[in-house]
Amino acid sequence: MKIKKIGARWMIDKFHRGTRYRLRSPGTTRLEAEAFAARICRELALHGTLDHLDEIRKPEKPSVPTLATFAESWMRDYAVENKRSERRAKEAILRVALRPAFGAWPLNEITAQRVQQFKREQLEKKLSAKTINNRLTVLRRLLRSALEWGVIETVPLITPLKVTAPPFRYLSVDEVRRLANAASTPLIRAMVVCAAHTGLRLGELCGLSWDDIDFARRQLCVRRNFVDGELETPKTRRMRYVPLTPDVVRELSALPRIGEAVFLFRGHRVIDVTAEKWLHRAADTAGIQHLGWHVLRHTFASELVSRGVPLAVVRDLLGHTTIRMTEKYAHLAPGPGHRAVGLLSLYADADVHWHPIGTAPTLAPQSAWWNAPDFPSFFAQETQSRALADAA
Repeated sequence: MKIKKIGARWMIDKFHRGTRYRLRSPGTTRLEAEAFAARICRELALHGTLDHLDEIRKPEKPSVPTLATFAESWMRDYAVENKRSERRAKEAILRVALRPAFGAWPLNEITAQRVQQFKREQLEKKLSAKTINNRLTVLRRLLRSALEWGVIETVPLITPLKVTAPPFRYLSVDEVRRLANAASTPLIRAMVVCAAHTGLRLGELCGLSWDDIDFARRQLCVRRNFVDGELETPKTRRMRYVPLTPDVVRELSALPRIGEAVFLFRGHRVIDVTAEKWLHRAADTAGIQHLGWHVLRHTFASELVSRGVPLAVVRDLLGHTTIRMTEKYAHLAPGPGHRAVGLLSLYADADVHWHPIGTAPTLAPQSAWWNAPDFPSFFAQETQSRALADAA
């Protein structure tokens, strides 16, 4: 077989079983001519004829990569524009679920039927619907990127499982007080009080710097998230401002200002693993079931909503991107339903007031740690007791 250029075209000259084939390459370069010649040889070896010459002249489609191969480049390129916390979650899902199930499959062979089979296999492992949906979301985003980058032509239909929102946990005012008082160091106590009174995520809490806190205006600015030892933007990529209660101001003012970070442990910012251990120990001391720092965020939101703060205000304080994320607390808000059912009270002449979470209904208004405008301290009694003890 010969490959030679005649004018602007590349020609293939091939003898096969006494028959001479002289064909023009559809491409304009030598590499394309060599690829075309290889296809001719393969076709002759398999079929002994070039009956489908028009099909042979069409350039071969590049092979579609497997999910395992594409996932490597996808995560590398995806990492450029996504936060570290999100990348870590996706890498875990790829490692634990998607690579074992689809890793050897070319992307164009991952069909809706194969996805349905994957869902059934996950359900048989007794995984929750939310966990399965998280994995399906990553699979859909990966395939969507492959479509946008021209690797595949279609994306299969991937429908999530129906999920009932699970109940979230929050603490009562008394439990927050006990948890803070059970902290073994002023640092841990300050973190607990700050989390319960500001609703910051753990990464945002650990990412606080002294220049984020304005004691004169009694507010802090959330503009950093501390994840895996690195500072990055908050989860929603937006700054937000959160007012400070007197409790938070007092606890933060008592901390030493050694470096840039507010919460320092052994010269470095507190990491999430260490903070979780501290919280578990404080919960054990306080006689409270183990909890994560996000429970304190739920507590912050739950208390505000239960005291009639509008959901839009709570959304802004929490840094939610949409009001839908905040609506999970809506059932805690006092509303017409409570007043309507209150008409059935046996004490028709009593002045019944909406009561805080975790406390019994009373016939008189109760003071609360978020009551406007002065936010009276619910640690006042504890502070007074300490002062008396110091004086003695």
